Amino acid sequence: MEHHTDWVNDIVLCCNGKTLISASSDTTVKVWNAHKGFCMSTLRTHKDYVKALAYAKDKELVASAGLDRQIFLWDVNTLTALTASNNTVTTSSLSGNKDSIYSLAMNQMGTVIVSGSTEKCLSGSSDGTIRLWSLGQQRCIATYRVHDEGVWALQVNEAFTHVYSGGRDRKIYCTDLRNPDIRVLICEEKAPVLKMELDRSADPPPALWVATTKSSVNKWTLKGIHNFRASGDYDNDCTNPIPPLCTQPDQVIKGGASIIQCHILNDKRHILTKDTNNNVAYWDVLKSYGGK
Repeated sequence: MEHHTDWVNDIVLCCNGKTLISASSDTTVKVWNAHKGFCMSTLRTHKDYVKALAYAKDKELVASAGLDRQIFLWDVNTLTALTASNNTVTTSSLSGNKDSIYSLAMNQMGTVIVSGSTEKCLSGSSDGTIRLWSLGQQRCIATYRVHDEGVWALQVNEAFTHVYSGGRDRKIYCTDLRNPDIRVLICEEKAPVLKMELDRSADPPPALWVATTKSSVNKWTLKGIHNFRASGDYDNDCTNPIPPLCTQPDQVIKGGASIIQCHILNDKRHILTKDTNNNVAYWDVLKSYGGK
């Protein structure tokens, strides 16, 4: 499925897996037939990078937001009915953000939307803190200082008692929200953590999937984490930290090599690239799929 002209920043799967919505730095939101793998329509409402999507399953609503400081609300059933001749769609616009929006969340009923931006209303921030917010009081009620660098990914268990966090320092912690002094260093990735997803088939969750700036996706087992907490052997002393709970991922989905250097030749047609495996390639940009 290739149709965007810049980074794809977020995706949501809707309509029981039939429809995929994608958000991109090319400033568009695209609607895809997930089964057949083709782009059904392109939404050009945003004026800057579209960084985040949120999905309300019960109402089939999708919200989009990005660097233009706007949040748009879309009816998925309306989007899937668009055609080449009938491509006009109206959308609700939510304003009020004073800065660019980088993250978005919505409850299943579509009644509450939470946006995160550089205004510091984020749960995980580049200042290295994790903050717990009260929607009723509209204020921060707890601050957790677990990481030394920016927190880029968060996951909370079903009981909302523990938070799993990762970010620029490559470390993934599990922190007790009721007692922030109790935290477990689950593992240390080889690259900064960008995204995490808990296996929610049980509570406590059995595993955590992690994506980093490297192209592989790792699965880390969480078995025994409660026994580890109960023993009192948790990382509450930064001067004498204990080893991580896991040293090797339980499963690795390997990705391809990433391009780390490129040089455009004088003819503006051919490009030399170098990837993370130190392979050098010669590309002709006029050939389909970047054929060498």
